[in-house]
Amino acid sequence: LAALVESREGETVLKKKTNSFLHGLLRWRINPEVYSLVGIQFNDYSALPFAARRRKIFQYARAAGGNAIPTLRAIVSRDALEPSFLVKYAAARALMTQLSDRWGFLFLQASNPELVLKRPEISRDLLLLQGLSFVRSREYQSAAREFRKIIEEFPFDFEGHYHLGFSYLLLKNYTQAIYHFEVARRINPKDELTLYNLACACSLAGRLEKALEALDASVEAGFKDPDHLENDRDLDPLRELDGYKRILEKCNADE
Repeated sequence: LAALVESREGETVLKKKTNSFLHGLLRWRINPEVYSLVGIQFNDYSALPFAARRRKIFQYARAAGGNAIPTLRAIVSRDALEPSFLVKYAAARALMTQLSDRWGFLFLQASNPELVLKRPEISRDLLLLQGLSFVRSREYQSAAREFRKIIEEFPFDFEGHYHLGFSYLLLKNYTQAIYHFEVARRINPKDELTLYNLACACSLAGRLEKALEALDASVEAGFKDPDHLENDRDLDPLRELDGYKRILEKCNADE
């Protein structure tokens, strides 16, 4: 009889532990099937220090992919799960950069505008990541709007000017693309992609000598992809020029 009672008590304890664990998965919006695949749960999350919580967020986003979205959205939106704005921001960043989900940033901007304004670096990152998300979804006008906001606040921001120039290039506004690539070049003279895209914009605008100069500078700065160079339609206006052929030879020689 004692053995039977002990067995039943053990089953009761195990059942309680199982129910508690499953309740934790539900609280953190984790599907049990996803847990069985990735082996990551958040039942111990609240006891972790600040840096460890941020690491866990990015680890889970990498491991679970799109299945991590409900959990990360809950961290962003529910103070009971995560009280720190900076950790919420990390979750929003993971949503955007790893899962292409803008929801977290939009929520933080709407619910905590005063905190965003108090930390200009966060405001700048929000705009940059939202702009990049718009580029990925081919909403180039919206992307340009976000990047313009960055350079209004930070006039010498390299990434702001580079990505605004690239957005204008995609919008076929070559005059504005050239202008912002030139500003980015002055800020970071040796960035090979800035120089390469400046060459593309100048080529499409009919400024062929300027295009050759920028293309040559991009190869000197480290651009070593002759196949891409030969197949990029933006450079078609340069193909028959002797200067282009010399640059292509240099790129092939340096490969």
